[in-house]
Amino acid sequence: SPPLGVTQGRVITSEWIKLRSLRSTVFSLLAAVVCTIGLGLLISFLRAHDFQQHGFFPGPDFDPTLVSLRGIYLAQLAIGVLGVLMITGEYSTGMIRATLSAVPRRLPVLWAKAFVFAVTVFVITGIASLLAFLGGQAFLSGAGVGIHVGLSTPGAARAVLGGALYLTVVGLLGVGLGFLLRNTA
Repeated sequence: SPPLGVTQGRVITSEWIKLRSLRSTVFSLLAAVVCTIGLGLLISFLRAHDFQQHGFFPGPDFDPTLVSLRGIYLAQLAIGVLGVLMITGEYSTGMIRATLSAVPRRLPVLWAKAFVFAVTVFVITGIASLLAFLGGQAFLSGAGVGIHVGLSTPGAARAVLGGALYLTVVGLLGVGLGFLLRNTA
């Protein structure tokens, strides 16, 4: 058989296996999804309740898209921590030695970790942002005050994708800091 060498594709595959086999990945992503969807729905429900029960009407500065995506603010903590843990977890256990013995240069490892992390986080938080938006708009449109915002509304789809992109960039910042500092704290 031909000799096997180190390629970027193989490094990405190994990083994907490491990412999905860690419990911290599942818990951090679950926390981010629960924050994004749960808080988005809760805040939208409470705002709709205020409109119905207390007769409040939204003012000209009311942004229903922002109301349903408020959970992103707390979810960024979970995603940032996951980004840091993706790198520093290997340093704290000593597994980075095995990684760097298989891939002697550090940059292919960093690019692979960043790529796998970015794709995973963007897909999961994109779905969570979409669900938070759709659920939140269902609550707000049921309030009876004429709030009807959909994905076709100008800026709504951009806000949903922007939320996922924002969380991905926050996580990549955590990956970079973890790679530079090599310490979870």
